[in-house]
Amino acid sequence: MLGVTMAACCEILLIVSWTLSYFNGWSTCVKLAWRVPRATYFVDKLLGCGQCSLHMDTLARYSKFVRGLMVSPSMEVAVMCGVAKRDIRTVTGTNVVLLRQTTGLDPVTASLRKLRDKLSGEIVPDLDEWRMDYLARLLTERGEAYYVTDNEEVARLSYLIDSICIN
Repeated sequence: MLGVTMAACCEILLIVSWTLSYFNGWSTCVKLAWRVPRATYFVDKLLGCGQCSLHMDTLARYSKFVRGLMVSPSMEVAVMCGVAKRDIRTVTGTNVVLLRQTTGLDPVTASLRKLRDKLSGEIVPDLDEWRMDYLARLLTERGEAYYVTDNEEVARLSYLIDSICIN
């Protein structure tokens, strides 16, 4: 389900200018699927099940989109892309600068693999690293308790999960 949501949102974002609500939509979908508080920031690291976030995936796809415009068979499209990517007043220019600042790489010349590698490295503060392992264990235990219909244990574990995600 998360993959389908991400694919649909990415295709929309390549057509429409980026808005934070699309990125937040994917993050909220992940949190709702895991039944964790919406205030948590562990989505990309733990709850995303190995998928990079919608935001990072869209940034990586945008690089490919701009490259496609630059080699367009239409000379007008290629020329306008060349102009727009250098002008920060345009959506294209702003997005290229955002990619450059986020990754430290030139999004037009860097390989897609390098961009994705740079974008996938989310940093969890050292003080919160212990939360990742503990949260993973609590989520597993809650899933097992839910499976055997131990409602009291599910409620207890949900309380612990909420406290670990919010604080």
